Amino acid sequence: MVYSAAQHRSAVRQQNSDTKTDPHVAHPLLIGITYSPWSYKARWALDWHGINYRYQEYLLMLGQVKLRAQLRQRAHATVPAMISADTKLRDSFEIAKWADQQQGGTDLQTNTAEVAQWNQISESILRLGRIRCALSVQDDPAGLRASVPPPMNKLPGATQLAKLGVRYILKTYPINTQVSEIEKQCATHLATVESGLSEQDFLLGTPS
Repeated sequence: MVYSAAQHRSAVRQQNSDTKTDPHVAHPLLIGITYSPWSYKARWALDWHGINYRYQEYLLMLGQVKLRAQLRQRAHATVPAMISADTKLRDSFEIAKWADQQQGGTDLQTNTAEVAQWNQISESILRLGRIRCALSVQDDPAGLRASVPPPMNKLPGATQLAKLGVRYILKTYPINTQVSEIEKQCATHLATVESGLSEQDFLLGTPS
């Protein structure tokens, strides 16, 4: 019988809930940004394996001090990050690898060279896309306000706060190249993905 991805996640989550019923066991804490594709990658891997976890929303700039304290590090911290009783993970791929090591669900092949290579291509696309989006909204009042999470986007000064956020992104994750070159590099990577799919649903034939 062939299950959809949603059916798979539901079945595995039910299996895990049946076997992990101790209310005193604290679930891992995932810290992320709801709209971030990096956070989405981490959540997808956890959901695929039916792993129960708590979620904490990270506020760009404002949450940096708290995040460093939670991860017990002095250097700049990024999300997604995951904290459990025995580990602290600071990258979406690390979180996916950790999820693969837990019981439940089909392996996502995160320990293979092929998946690592595709993840690197994904990372390149996301990094370029982040800068392209920041450059696109920096002079767009409506776009700036839309980038502020509710209910803060209703407050006076939300647009100015968003401008600070854009400057923070451009300073923290600089890519010294022209917009046209960013778009060219993105197009090249996306063409590689399209070629890899080659009329199939998954790059490696199964979810990874």
